[in-house]
Amino acid sequence: MKRWFKHKGMVCLLLLLTLALALAMAGCGDKNDGTDPDAIVEEQDGQQEADAALTGDEDPNAAEEQGAEEQAEQQEEDGKADAEEKQDTDSSEDGKKAQDDKKAQDSKKAEDSKKAEDSKKAQATASQPEQKEPAKAAEPAPKASTVTMSINCHTAVANGMAKEAKWSGIVPASGVILSTTTFEIQEGDTVLSVLLQARDKFKLHVEYSGGDGSGAYVEGINNLYEFDGGRWSGWMYCVNGWYPNYGCGAYKLKAGDVIQWNYTCDLGLDLDAGMPGAQEWKDTHE
Repeated sequence: MKRWFKHKGMVCLLLLLTLALALAMAGCGDKNDGTDPDAIVEEQDGQQEADAALTGDEDPNAAEEQGAEEQAEQQEEDGKADAEEKQDTDSSEDGKKAQDDKKAQDSKKAEDSKKAEDSKKAQATASQPEQKEPAKAAEPAPKASTVTMSINCHTAVANGMAKEAKWSGIVPASGVILSTTTFEIQEGDTVLSVLLQARDKFKLHVEYSGGDGSGAYVEGINNLYEFDGGRWSGWMYCVNGWYPNYGCGAYKLKAGDVIQWNYTCDLGLDLDAGMPGAQEWKDTHE
């Protein structure tokens, strides 16, 4: 019996709760009949956002919208940065091009200026009469050093040799084998070297021994030798009237010297050569 009452009480309690719920729902329906649906939706969204804020949950749609906005803002900033960078690059290229153009213009101006200056100089030069250097007077050639020389055999003629047939062509009747002749000399020339010039120039016979220095001894000229005119005959030379007592290869000449080759038949005494000891030598060597 007690169980039955207990079960019955529970049924009654459920019925009361059901009735209360039905009344509550009816009251809510009456209240919503005059409300704007959009306001209800906004109120629900606000309630959801508030609940999300309280619970820490975010609306997925709001997160997506926020991400899209942030991405759009980032793209906009990137676009601005690219535009600024491009503008800077264009400005730099334009500046460099302008500098290059200015340099080219300056270079062309300088080149044109130089051409104009060269043209002026050329015209000025062309308008001026050509200046010729005054002709230099020809410098006279330096005078060569000269000497004179003659070759004689007057003593042989005096001894009658010119009359003998065997001396024909060797001892001329005039006693002159070579008349006074001028010869050019160089520094260091000697009496012997001038005699050899005469030999080469006039095809004159000359024979000597002892070399070209102080030992040179002339044995024959024009085929007239020593001893041909006697024991004391031979050739002697004098310079400016003086008979040296050394070889003709050792006597150095100077300009203006007068050389004579003379044939003697008496050891120079017949030439008045002034040879000291000549007479004594003859007396002791008879």
